[in-house]
Amino acid sequence: MFRMTVGRITDEQWYAGESPGQVPAKIALHALQWADYYIQADPSAFNSKERFGVDSNDEPSSLPSRTALRTYLDDVAARTDAFLRGRDGARARCIGDGVEVTKQ
Repeated sequence: MFRMTVGRITDEQWYAGESPGQVPAKIALHALQWADYYIQADPSAFNSKERFGVDSNDEPSSLPSRTALRTYLDDVAARTDAFLRGRDGARARCIGDGVEVTKQ
């Protein structure tokens, strides 16, 4: 669903919002950075600016493109799958626009 929504937003819409907190680029980056944070082996060592040099609090024009965010999404999804596989025999599997988690 996340990927589909990002794909539907135009480049013009990506960096603009009715308020500073409603900019799609900020919302998407924020969501992915926190997902990334929660799957870290040591969350206290997580640096939100490591990947792009910015975080979701920075100016919209400095935030990553939709293409860059989709690549980040692929990376976080793969690492989330690996993370869940290591937890109590759980396995995550992408199904359409969602994720199904099953016990093995």
